[in-house]
Amino acid sequence: MFHKLKILTMNNYSSSKCPKCEKTLFELAEDVPTNSKYKFQYLRCSSCHTLITVLPFIHTNTMLQAIEEKIDTIVSKLKH
Repeated sequence: MFHKLKILTMNNYSSSKCPKCEKTLFELAEDVPTNSKYKFQYLRCSSCHTLITVLPFIHTNTMLQAIEEKIDTIVSKLKH
């Protein structure tokens, strides 16, 4: 499933536990799945690597802000 991993270990302030091994340390792994053109982030247990959830790599609010800035630039140029 994973080609190259970029792993970030996360603090667990909520005391959440892995559903498989009940450890409390998690990591966020970034990867592009086989036959996919999009990168995803995988929240998983640092100990047994049980997958908790999958998230899009690009943060939606960040993307919307960038689109808004581009639209503002276009509108500004049209006004002149």
